[in-house]
Amino acid sequence: MAQSYWTIWPQPILYLSGFRWHARKVSSQPEKDRTEEQYILSGVASVMDSDGRRLTR
Repeated sequence: MAQSYWTIWPQPILYLSGFRWHARKVSSQPEKDRTEEQYILSGVASVMDSDGRRLTR
């Protein structure tokens, strides 16, 4: 039962959980390191956009 539950569990939800954890980790880093991290995170977010639109700031 539990195995089938994880089989049908939407993958994007799992990715978003890791994404939020990584975002919290980045927020605790020095400003020097945040620019590169934010660039990476924004790139991941654009790929994860469910509507297929590029996320821009």
